[in-house]
Amino acid sequence: MNAPSPWKYPDGARLVRRPGILHRLLEGESVLLDPDSGTYYALNEVASRVWELAADGPTLAEVLRTLLAEYEVAPATLREDLDSLLGRLVEERLLDVEEP
Repeated sequence: MNAPSPWKYPDGARLVRRPGILHRLLEGESVLLDPDSGTYYALNEVASRVWELAADGPTLAEVLRTLLAEYEVAPATLREDLDSLLGRLVEERLLDVEEP
């Protein structure tokens, strides 16, 4: 019997930006605007990279591989941080995570 995954989102889940969210990259960080709510969001460098990668609808595994190649971070730490970030982006209705 397999133990349940500690992660909220499976590796095969696909990241999809929500339509209509406006974004601009400023000095390595992104500013997002949800025009429906009028709310602005600021993303740090790594979160901005995730947002950039999400433009192509990648799987979570693809995003993890890309970020591990670009940043010096332990895989478990990145996975935990990415799961948390995705949860916040989904909660704020900026991004969808489509289950495989």
